[in-house]
Amino acid sequence: MGVAVIFPIAWVIYTLVRGENVTSPVTGDPYWYPYPFLNPYLQPNGYFGVGIYVIGIAAAILMIAALAVWRTRVGRRADTTEEEPTDDVAVETESQTEAEAAPAAASPKPVKKR
Repeated sequence: MGVAVIFPIAWVIYTLVRGENVTSPVTGDPYWYPYPFLNPYLQPNGYFGVGIYVIGIAAAILMIAALAVWRTRVGRRADTTEEEPTDDVAVETESQTEAEAAPAAASPKPVKKR
């Protein structure tokens, strides 16, 4: 599940590094970030505030990934418990029944003498 957050974390790092080196096309500020929660100049605690947002978003992604994995596993478990016997199982059962019946048929019945 940790794989689910690799790309988002890499993107955040890239965005934070790039944001310092890009001039805002609208305001002319010497920095530009695509989202306000990633802008350390708008956060009361600077990069620490951005880190809190990033950790919260990563936790949400991990929870959604964990829910998806759990749901998939529950679905597979339900599918395997509700299966009907296949033809192989039915053939096996029939041959076992024939094998069990064969010795009884092969043994002669005692003949009563008068």
